[in-house]
Amino acid sequence: MKFGILVVGENTTEQNVELARLVEKSGFDVMWIADERFHRDVYVTMAACIMNTRRIQFGTLVTDPYVRHPALTAVAIATLDELSKGRVMLGMGAGGSAFDQLCLKRPKPTMALEEAITVIRDMFHGKPSLMDGQIIKCNGAKLNFDCRPDIPIYVAARGPQMLQKAGKLADGVVIASFATTQGIAYGLEQVKKGIKERSPDLGKIKPVSYTYCSLSGDRKAARENVRGGVTLPIFGSSDILTKIGFKEEEVKPLLKFLEENKDKWTFGNPVYQQFLQMVTPNMIDGFSIAGDADLFVTKLKEIEKLGIDHFIAFPFPHTFESIRVFIDKFSKEVMPRMGH
Repeated sequence: MKFGILVVGENTTEQNVELARLVEKSGFDVMWIADERFHRDVYVTMAACIMNTRRIQFGTLVTDPYVRHPALTAVAIATLDELSKGRVMLGMGAGGSAFDQLCLKRPKPTMALEEAITVIRDMFHGKPSLMDGQIIKCNGAKLNFDCRPDIPIYVAARGPQMLQKAGKLADGVVIASFATTQGIAYGLEQVKKGIKERSPDLGKIKPVSYTYCSLSGDRKAARENVRGGVTLPIFGSSDILTKIGFKEEEVKPLLKFLEENKDKWTFGNPVYQQFLQMVTPNMIDGFSIAGDADLFVTKLKEIEKLGIDHFIAFPFPHTFESIRVFIDKFSKEVMPRMGH
């Protein structure tokens, strides 16, 4: 199993460079960087980290088809791959940030993703893109330099339609947030449905698991660390909660509350705070790994048996110092026990 870590642009670029050095020194394989549009720019951050490391890979988690034109995403990733001598991956998804502020809509995300990946792959192969899609349009966009044609494209998703699209199109799929075998098995089942439509020349897809993490001997404190993070997948996956193992009586009050307050929901406001306290320990455990090293090893061995070959940890709290501590503890207490 490969190990990756996700960092965000809330830290300074200098701090993320320091984290990249530590990630490499500690034996991780990949540093994924969040593409949150009003934090530090993901591509500038990746360039700085690439220039201060020699071995680890880097990827975006995630870039969407709307905020930047996919042709420009292809240019940015190809440039970074050149700079890194082949250490870059493109992580894509439906996206979740900057749409309101930039007055953008997000129509037909699965269609937009398919069109975007088609444009990007054409450009990686030196072809001019003539995409006349429902969402994405290009009139001969072409890279004016050579690049590696097989730069990997990963799709991050948790909803069934996007997971199926990942199975059809991507080099790798990041099954987002699920932390139980039932949740990950559900994700893999959706991916397999998409694989049936897959072009033979794409090869075998690589399955990845990503979830919120807090590594601490104090289980209660660890759960509280990730509580705010897991509200996002609970809110965004309300229609599949019972399909991934949660009981109806546990889910029903949350869904009722979300429906009654859908127009009042803003992160941090009193409605959000009330929802935060409704999230049960069982639901936190469904979307995170929060506890000691023994718990991490048990969980990771379970998902490894399902065929997951790459685990991405998103440490909470995600302050600079907390991430440093997590990297150190995880590399010393968990990774050796996974044979890494």
